[in-house]
Amino acid sequence: MSVERKSQQVYEKQGKTLPLVIEWGDRSIYLGVVQFLGDDSFIFKVGSHNSKNADLPVELGSSVMLDGSFINRPPETLQAIGRGLHISLHPPTQSQQGVMHFRENAPGPVLSRRYIEWFPVTTPFRLLHFFTLPLDTYSHSTKTVTIINSIESSYKDSLEIIFDIFPRDTEKAHPYIDSFEIWGTSPSYRVRISIVQSGSRTPEIIYWPVDNKLEL
Repeated sequence: MSVERKSQQVYEKQGKTLPLVIEWGDRSIYLGVVQFLGDDSFIFKVGSHNSKNADLPVELGSSVMLDGSFINRPPETLQAIGRGLHISLHPPTQSQQGVMHFRENAPGPVLSRRYIEWFPVTTPFRLLHFFTLPLDTYSHSTKTVTIINSIESSYKDSLEIIFDIFPRDTEKAHPYIDSFEIWGTSPSYRVRISIVQSGSRTPEIIYWPVDNKLEL
């Protein structure tokens, strides 16, 4: 079953927040929010971890590049979350190299770090995959934000959200099959957020490459 494709949205301003909200039957489902900061940091806050269910566990796995494709290994860790969670990408500073953080929302702890030499972005690379909860487990969101796309209510399983990073001058890239895309723009690079129907019911799972290779 394919996703109904609507017009691609492109956001160009620094500090712009990009809510990921889909229409599913008579519900609006809040998947999370993407934010670009003025220092070229990028944040994805997971939407299901709100005040009512912030302690939902998250499974963590790793991806490897094999024959030109990313293969997700079985999840290896079940991580308890206490304050909701987000994933952020930060450029290097005078005291620290480029880093990806997986952490609880502030003032919660950093749960994992991935140090990568990613900035400036000169070649596209995969940052992570995120599998949502099944759509029929989400409640209706009352957030008054733009709906980015619609998914048929007959599809009740999880979504896969893929985050790819591109050089700033990238205008488009080869899409994933049956996906819809949202592009966000930082001062120095672009992020493509691809949303795909996974065809299976999963807990929340986050995958990212195990090594420091920047590939796509």
